[in-house]
Amino acid sequence: GVPVFRGATVVGCIAVANRPGGFRSEELNKIEVLSQAVAVLYDSHRRQQRTAVLEVERRAAVEQVGESRRQYQELVESLDGIIWEADASNFQFTFVSQQCQRLLGYSVEYWLTQITWEKLIHPDDLAVVFATCSQAVREKRNHSLEYRVRAADGRVVWVRDIDTVVVRNERPLRLIG
Repeated sequence: GVPVFRGATVVGCIAVANRPGGFRSEELNKIEVLSQAVAVLYDSHRRQQRTAVLEVERRAAVEQVGESRRQYQELVESLDGIIWEADASNFQFTFVSQQCQRLLGYSVEYWLTQITWEKLIHPDDLAVVFATCSQAVREKRNHSLEYRVRAADGRVVWVRDIDTVVVRNERPLRLIG
């Protein structure tokens, strides 16, 4: 038989029945070429198998991420309060839950594109809220505040804001409230 190599490793053998008088040199060369072709096909097949396994694992991971997102969305939307996220460096909102529409009358799109702390927080409370929150961010400290906000219809609504400062590499990145 003729060994089939993958690199320096024997991965198989091509066995050819002997015939009376043996094989000519030309026939042995053809068998050698055949064994090399088999090795290439074997490698290709193994790569395809690995690729197929990786694709199945990737699809399962994508499905799991999708399910986690659905669960997270359901959890956030089930709370009777507004969940928000803002950049810790400039306090610009980057996320707000759908409850902002029901509780304050602002659409998510409007909140994320038009609402600033100055527009949302009652003018009499703005300086204290901003100073308290800024200090807590500098100290990388979670905090809570009670203050008034303005609803879309002009109503003044008292809120209790419980904020988490998200820190990465000793740097405040986001606020979640």
